[in-house]
Amino acid sequence: MKNIVIFSNPFGSGPAGKAISIAQYITDHSNPKEVTVFMCGSEQLRSIVGNRFPFIEVNERDEIEILKALDSIDGSKYIISSQNRFPIRAARARNIPCAFLDGLAWFWKTIPEEHFIADIIFWLNYPNIADKIPALHKEKIKIVHGITEEITVPQEIKRNNDILLYLGGCKNPLTQLPTNYLDLFAALIDFVTDRGTEIHVSTDTESQEYLKKYPVTFSRIHRFEHEQFISKLLHVKKFITNGGQTATMEALSTQTPISFFLPGNLSQMALINNINVSEKQPCLEWHNYVEIPKDIFDCNEKDAIMFFDQRSKELLKNKEALDRLCNDFLHLLNNDQETKPSVFLKNLGSTGTQDIYAILKNAWGI
Repeated sequence: MKNIVIFSNPFGSGPAGKAISIAQYITDHSNPKEVTVFMCGSEQLRSIVGNRFPFIEVNERDEIEILKALDSIDGSKYIISSQNRFPIRAARARNIPCAFLDGLAWFWKTIPEEHFIADIIFWLNYPNIADKIPALHKEKIKIVHGITEEITVPQEIKRNNDILLYLGGCKNPLTQLPTNYLDLFAALIDFVTDRGTEIHVSTDTESQEYLKKYPVTFSRIHRFEHEQFISKLLHVKKFITNGGQTATMEALSTQTPISFFLPGNLSQMALINNINVSEKQPCLEWHNYVEIPKDIFDCNEKDAIMFFDQRSKELLKNKEALDRLCNDFLHLLNNDQETKPSVFLKNLGSTGTQDIYAILKNAWGI
């Protein structure tokens, strides 16, 4: 029996969404008598995975715990890690074949050295991404398309009047929960609710717990397993995100109109900027309400998250700017103007799971 052991980085739900999509594709296209797919991680990952795969609970950022989990699995093992270097370290320690998905290679100014230690490395098909491949690693870096599940969209989609907003990236290993950012979010939800606009919110468990102090906002928060989230996207009339890469790709794959909320970190802001270079999508932008330095992308991600959190605190105290933001948010929700599908996202593609499976099937015989 070949055991495919899949990990993700607990930075929001994006790396997990990619990992789940890869796990599902391998499961659907492999012989169950020959291949078993395990998902490994903390309770945060389990809440997204549900019961779709055998699950091993482990601290996915603790190499010692990961090694113990791997040693408990009989048979040959192969590791896939979505944006998490710790399982790759463990794989190297046990001489286990491994593959690393770096979904942010397009974003890094300097790619961390540990992102090159896996046997096979997957990068996403962002513009000019091949120019970033170091000569030393060119043989093992594979460019793949955007990653979503295999989604069958009905020929005639029956949309309801729901609006789904995904607030991602708040729970992350770099910083404490950005509570000012969540306070600002709650103020906006309260504002639009008072004016009769209904909205459904998806976010991480810790953010949901914090938002309990805002009853109106909390009553609109849902914790979706990944499969449920895709199903929800297929039926809502509009999807709003703060720039999560995976959620944005999934909305594109379900042909759901996409708008953008204020990003909470740099990679989210960079994705929105990339999309808006060729075609402007409906979005809220920080610089319309607070001062944003021109060299913001010179910050590291940790400092940027704290920066946006601090700007949120300032914005909550600035009545004029907050009023403008509230009204812009209300307009974003109620604007029924049809948006054009993003050319940028279409070019990125959505067959990454198929690409990855084909490469691993050849390399590992799965």
